[in-house]
Amino acid sequence: MTYDECYPHKSPMEAKIKLLLVMRGYKPSDIHFRTTGGSNQRHLRYGYWRHVEYDDLEYVSKIQNNVAMSEFSIYDDDCGWKFGYDIEIK
Repeated sequence: MTYDECYPHKSPMEAKIKLLLVMRGYKPSDIHFRTTGGSNQRHLRYGYWRHVEYDDLEYVSKIQNNVAMSEFSIYDDDCGWKFGYDIEIK
């Protein structure tokens, strides 16, 4: 089973975020949406916790103007920095 099958988009808004990131050159099979454990907070993950450029997040927010994404990062001793993006509906 692929990550895309395990963590699909669950709303039209997430589908549009994915489309906009693909239009910016991101690989569709590496764009995943997840729920943070124990809450309803959705976040975006690209690949194995790879970085998404700030300009690309701004592009998504400009087109999908009711959405803001804020970066969070976690340092892992084995992998280095891991990045994710909380999705906020305005």
